[in-house]
Amino acid sequence: EGTVEEKTTKVASLQKEVEELIVRVETLETEKSIAELSGDEKASELEMALREAKAALEAKAVAMETQTEELDALEKEMGEQGEKLAEAEAKVTALEGTVEEKTTKVASLQKEVEELIVRVETLETEKSIAELSGDEKASELEMALREAKAALEAKAVAMETQTEELDALEKEMGEQGEKLAEAEAKVTALEGTVEEK
Repeated sequence: EGTVEEKTTKVASLQKEVEELIVRVETLETEKSIAELSGDEKASELEMALREAKAALEAKAVAMETQTEELDALEKEMGEQGEKLAEAEAKVTALEGTVEEKTTKVASLQKEVEELIVRVETLETEKSIAELSGDEKASELEMALREAKAALEAKAVAMETQTEELDALEKEMGEQGEKLAEAEAKVTALEGTVEEK
């Protein structure tokens, strides 16, 4: 229980204990064989000690293997979550760039629409004055006014389309931001779990 470093230290400690128990088992087997051959009464005591040492060896080996497998599985999962996190970060970054481009485009179209509104209002005023004064330019101004209104309508439609696309991108960016936050939380949780193992 603790950090990855502590976990690694614990596994190394178990490894050392396993190695020591292997030596102990080998020593007891040798001593038991000698005792049996010499008819020593300690042979049965050595047999019991040998069984206990083998059981302890098996238990330590299983504990070490279990902890190592758990740590490996968590580190693998953490790597996978790290990849998902990187993908989510890349998507958010790409969306931020696209949103910035769309925002600039919408602002530019807004400016063009405002300029066309002024142009239409100016042409309407000039046409009314020309019609009242009987100026021959009234028909030219009428044609220019129609063209300006058509351009205004086209720009307004383009701006509305770009605004809708921007809204959709901002919504998607929000969703990706949530996914990013979830991925970050999973990685953080896994880091904590790895540290606890």
